[in-house]
Amino acid sequence: MYLTSTTKPTQPTIIKPHTNKIIFITTETTGWYFGVLNVLLLNNTQYINSKLFIMKKYLKVLLSLYFLFGMSIMVNAQSPNDEQSRKGAARFVQNLEKEITLTTEKSEKIKEFKFVHISNLKQVNQKYKETPEFKAKRQEATKIYNRALVKAFGNERAKEIIKASKKKK
Repeated sequence: MYLTSTTKPTQPTIIKPHTNKIIFITTETTGWYFGVLNVLLLNNTQYINSKLFIMKKYLKVLLSLYFLFGMSIMVNAQSPNDEQSRKGAARFVQNLEKEITLTTEKSEKIKEFKFVHISNLKQVNQKYKETPEFKAKRQEATKIYNRALVKAFGNERAKEIIKASKKKK
């Protein structure tokens, strides 16, 4: 059988007949216009393996998209908690300003410290809710908050802030 095309094929062609086998056709060119056809039979496994390879690629893409979608949902689900924590910190500073006078930058610092403190307490509540170390972990989070206040405002002013925050109740 001779190739009757006037152009030289650059890539082999795959023909899938009605049988189970796949015919892989290549050309051995003896001249520019004619070539001898070599017909090679491939096993179905090679064809199936190539399809599985493609499917694995798509599966990886789909899994990564699913993972990214899940992460975006988790981030969006956490934002209301962050918003609640920020509102709680703002209310704390408002109540604190009723007791003592604060500059705007000091109130912003306290608001940030309180936001971090509330977030830490929420994490402790989620992780250690019904465990024996729950109380110790909450006290540790409060100590971290108090140390941050002392470091930012000094010992005297931090004690004044803590004392004023306890009066609001």
